[in-house]
Amino acid sequence: MTPIEPQPDSRAAEELQELPATSPSQNKWIPTEQSFEKLLASFDSDRDEAGRHYEKVRVKLLRYFEWYKIADADRYVDETLDRVMRKLDEGEAITNTMAYINTVASFVRKEAWKRQEQVRKIEAEIQRTAVVTHEDEGDETPRQRCFDRCLGNLPIETRILISEYYSEEGSVKIRRRREMAQRLGIGLNALRLRTHKIRISLETCVKDCVSHFALSK
Repeated sequence: MTPIEPQPDSRAAEELQELPATSPSQNKWIPTEQSFEKLLASFDSDRDEAGRHYEKVRVKLLRYFEWYKIADADRYVDETLDRVMRKLDEGEAITNTMAYINTVASFVRKEAWKRQEQVRKIEAEIQRTAVVTHEDEGDETPRQRCFDRCLGNLPIETRILISEYYSEEGSVKIRRRREMAQRLGIGLNALRLRTHKIRISLETCVKDCVSHFALSK
């Protein structure tokens, strides 16, 4: 059964425009015990009942993101609730918490789609590079040649890290990334941050290289 698309809370939508899209390169707002208590209080004055409500909301959000095939759905459930807690912590009066959460979830889902599209592009480049290395250089496009050059210029440890991060699909990919994080002694978010920085560096290098190649012709 298709989940009902959250009906936008117009006031919430306007307020959410003030919150920047979460990026690993930005200083992310961290929820506190106080902000969590404010979220629970917005559900119900009875803390036990509020706790049960909170768990139901998490399950509902998880199913919502999974239905829209958002990878790492748990991450975006946390992102949604963190944004709501942030508004409550800043003193925002939210009269209908569920309507507000639904609106935030819709924003987060759209942002997640954009992020996944960026990841798919870099994965495609990495996979294409693996094929290109077995072809004659004369058959390469400037972008393929530049990507190969930029990837090759990375330190060996960095090249192995980024290639391994994007090397699998589906559940295998999720398990591989967890194993990588454990091996490196860092959390999944820290691993995402590290690979995001590498990917941005690669994209910048390829763009500059292609521009230089075009100017030299």
